[in-house]
Amino acid sequence: MGQIGLAAGLAALVVFAASAVNRESADPRPERIVDGVQDRMALALVHHELGNPNEARDALEAALRLDPDYAPALILMEEYRYRGPQAK
Repeated sequence: MGQIGLAAGLAALVVFAASAVNRESADPRPERIVDGVQDRMALALVHHELGNPNEARDALEAALRLDPDYAPALILMEEYRYRGPQAK
């Protein structure tokens, strides 16, 4: 995993943690949707750090299907768009 990949993963994790705290009081969506998005994002981060780009991208896509505006997933997905065809 390169420096950019690690930095992107850590940045997404920080945003993920911060958004989880901020969403608790202001999120109008059902809790199960929020939990589902966060679970898929956590899975994506694990696969990202393990070097499994296809699985990471699949988990990110699942998170974004639940919430297309979820910033941590969008941030990490940008790395996969930049990396090109080797990630699915």
